[in-house]
Amino acid sequence: MPACRFLAILLIALFVNILSAVPAPAAQHSLVDEAGCAACHAAQQRSHAGSQHARAMQSATAATVKGLFDGGSFRQDGQLTRFFRRGGRFFVNTDGPDGRRRDFEVHHTFGLEPLQQYLVALPGGRLQALTTAWDVKGKRWYSLHPDERIDYRDVLHWSRPPQNWNAMCAACHSTGLRKNYDPVSGRYATTYAAQGVTCQACHGPAGGHLAWARGRRSGEAPPHKGFAADLRAGNGQVQTEACGYCHVLRATLTSAYPVGQPLLDHALPVGLPAGRYFNDGQQRDEVFNLGSWQQSRMHARGLVCTDCHDAHSGKTRAAGNALCTGCHNPVGPAAGPHVDTRGLQRKDYDSPAHHHHDTPVSCVDCHAPKRSYMGVDPRLDHAFRIPRPDLSAETASPNACNLCHTDKDPAWAAAAVARWYGDGRRAEYHYGQAFAAARGMRPGAAAGLQRIAGDAAQPPIVRAEALEELAAYPGPAAARLALAALADPDGRLRIAAIHAVAALAPREALREVQPLLADPLRAVRIEAARALAPALPQLAPARREAWLAARREAEAAARENADFPQSWLGLAPLLEATGDIGGAEQALRQALRLDPAYLAGIINLADLLRRQGRESDAEALLRDGLKRLPQEAALHEALALGLIRQQRKADALALLTRAAPLPSASGRTAYLHAALLADAGRRNEAIQVLENAARERGERDLLLALAGYQRQAGDTTAAETTLRRLADINPDDPALGRRP
Repeated sequence: MPACRFLAILLIALFVNILSAVPAPAAQHSLVDEAGCAACHAAQQRSHAGSQHARAMQSATAATVKGLFDGGSFRQDGQLTRFFRRGGRFFVNTDGPDGRRRDFEVHHTFGLEPLQQYLVALPGGRLQALTTAWDVKGKRWYSLHPDERIDYRDVLHWSRPPQNWNAMCAACHSTGLRKNYDPVSGRYATTYAAQGVTCQACHGPAGGHLAWARGRRSGEAPPHKGFAADLRAGNGQVQTEACGYCHVLRATLTSAYPVGQPLLDHALPVGLPAGRYFNDGQQRDEVFNLGSWQQSRMHARGLVCTDCHDAHSGKTRAAGNALCTGCHNPVGPAAGPHVDTRGLQRKDYDSPAHHHHDTPVSCVDCHAPKRSYMGVDPRLDHAFRIPRPDLSAETASPNACNLCHTDKDPAWAAAAVARWYGDGRRAEYHYGQAFAAARGMRPGAAAGLQRIAGDAAQPPIVRAEALEELAAYPGPAAARLALAALADPDGRLRIAAIHAVAALAPREALREVQPLLADPLRAVRIEAARALAPALPQLAPARREAWLAARREAEAAARENADFPQSWLGLAPLLEATGDIGGAEQALRQALRLDPAYLAGIINLADLLRRQGRESDAEALLRDGLKRLPQEAALHEALALGLIRQQRKADALALLTRAAPLPSASGRTAYLHAALLADAGRRNEAIQVLENAARERGERDLLLALAGYQRQAGDTTAAETTLRRLADINPDDPALGRRP
């Protein structure tokens, strides 16, 4: 073995030993064999046995495989996949991780309908989900990426990490999972108690319940009949978070989610970022249901999953509109006592007087429009929002009306709504307007975000996103909102406030964020530790101990997610804060071993090397990164900054000139390009670069730089116009008080 490879493995092993010193939480109860559940719960078990949950993952047999493995084939972009049987087993012949065609045995089915995927094994204990899937209704093979040409080198190829069952799918398609990834060998030794989502996947380990059931005639009954939590509808947050753990896009913090414990103790869900959601909060990317549901009025009023869905079959409790009219009717709601129905109007909603259509209309067509994922899987938007076609153009978001009336535009739909309900119908300000203005850097952006972040009537998930985005719009009012949110009862808002305060009020952050190192929620503690890492030497001894405890929690989360490069990236600054520069470097290098084209890993490692005076090593790393990612402007920027530090400004200018037209170029690209042009005495060209960029973007630094160069050129009128544009976006911006 070469010495360098041996040293790299040794350093990884040393780092893993550090992580392994963090004890994992003990299980409260033991998992049991569920064969005996039917003795007391026969109806529930029969109902569950036929559900999507129960059959989320199954061994591949003639009874479970729905796809046609008859020797037929599917071709896309020159890639041929053939499906056949051999000795009663199921196989595919397709291109493998090295691009060569060979046979792979199908070990498991994945999903039931409307599509079914198939899992095959690769070395290292990996199970991979094929991206050629079976359309159950259409009875055909199809590609999950029909509009993309994908070969074995592409990150979307079935053999690559995004399609890895162990890391991406197993926790929610099996019960009692232990991923067991070894970062030294890069192998998985994954185990699970059962395939599919079984009784204990939702209720938690049943050892205590079984003991109670066997001896329940004597002694005092334990809480929740021996289970760790009560999932009944009256315990709204417990049930919502138990379901939400798998029905949300999130990062995990622990090896498993113990039912009944706060979600933010074991996971960090994605909020409502651009790209994942439309500006008005409608689902866009594959984000599942929880984020949408947490925007809904029904969630705010106490409604829970099992009010609409049978807990065991997963099916809705009534068909069609009858599910909605159980509560939305002229007589009165049939909701349980846990739901606040005050303010619910009693009228006939399932009638033309409400929906204004001559033919019957489904409630969900208007209030929960579908968006299809994985080609054939339409999913309802669980925010159950009121259609706002009047805002579609402003927010660049779809609306339910035009999803059906595709030959019309939003203005037509908005005019129809005005005819039906009057011009003042739904005229209230919507958070989609704030997000659209902020993401487009339009006039009123800062005020809109402040309005939403400070409105206690808005859903917490919405307010948290407003706080996150407010960090880019500095000012006293924004800082006050962020500081106040550090004490908010909702954990997501406290996390968003930590991020915002670090940007908006860095002096106050050192003092005000410290108490959150002892927050009740693990996710909050970890984010507080990340925010305070640069200021660790300034912390009092007691706070330093709290910081170290939170860092250990972050390390435990990284150990559990050591197969994700993002985990090692997140660990590096925590290690660096305690002076472990070598550990920080090895963490970043491990991220790049997992994904050599990981953009954030390349840039962060180069920056760490620079801070250690290793400028030539940083340059070599960035140049290698550009070979892998030639279209990433951020790599051009990072390399250009390194060249500037080496006084190689002409080389840096040439690099940024090439980066300027890239699709990934940002306002920062234009800012650096202009700065180098101005430094070279080409101020008019610098102004032109900034003016061109400003036509598309209103980024703060870009506008400030443009105003500065305009003033230096003697064009005070143009400079004032530029600064007025910034003032329209954020009148509180402190830079407006010290104009160039």
